[in-house]
Amino acid sequence: MDIDKLIEQINKNFKPPFVEEGLVKAWRGVKGDFCLRIGKRDIQLYENGDFMGAGTCLLEEVPD
Repeated sequence: MDIDKLIEQINKNFKPPFVEEGLVKAWRGVKGDFCLRIGKRDIQLYENGDFMGAGTCLLEEVPD
């Protein structure tokens, strides 16, 4: 799975007028993992795509 491409596509396509500004955000966590926030909820996946946890990305800074 190419995480960087996935992050790029999510951030490019999930924005107004399709969804509310800031509702969906994807980024790489500090350990190179994948973080996805939808509203006030987030999930974190290992680089291989396995589920790491829910709510764990809140401990990391979200890039602008």
